[in-house]
Amino acid sequence: MSHIEGLFDIVKSNVTKNIHRNVYPAIAPTRPELSQAGKTILITGGGANLGLAIAQAFVHAVADTVIIVGRRLDILEEARSHLEEEANVAGTGTKIIAHACDVTDRAQVDALWTELIEHLDIVVDVFVANAAKPAQPKTILEAGELGGAFAVWAATKEAAFLHGRFVWASRDVEELVTRETRRHVDEDPYFFRSTIAPLKSGEWA
Repeated sequence: MSHIEGLFDIVKSNVTKNIHRNVYPAIAPTRPELSQAGKTILITGGGANLGLAIAQAFVHAVADTVIIVGRRLDILEEARSHLEEEANVAGTGTKIIAHACDVTDRAQVDALWTELIEHLDIVVDVFVANAAKPAQPKTILEAGELGGAFAVWAATKEAAFLHGRFVWASRDVEELVTRETRRHVDEDPYFFRSTIAPLKSGEWA
């Protein structure tokens, strides 16, 4: 079995008994224990799709400021307007900042941080690295409201044991905390971590 085949076997395995497709109470952004009040959130690729859903979830979690970053300013401005309306309807008072930046360009990334830190005096509390160039058209990351709500939960103390780990948003977080999966996380430093394995002879493309 190749490394890629093994990865998809893990995706399909029952790490938790319950697999979710929609937001559920434990990760609901409006749950008081998950409040992001007073925090500043920066989301790359935050203008559309999963990134926008993550931004929406942090708005509903009462984040103080949500910064969305992406390459196209027109898309970001449209998203900013939508998020401001969400914040207004929800009554959270969340400030929305849209900033054009290609995260593959080191100079633009440096300019972004200079702008935030030196000119706007902003300290980022939660950084969501959502921008990516997938190698395949299919994705193993869940999009939509579920992914957004999971991102909020992942930014809290409840998820501290998973920080630096890779886990699918559809997995039931209450089971991750209480089942044997938690024991594996605590005992195995490589469990739920991305690693690089050398190719064996004959596996070169």
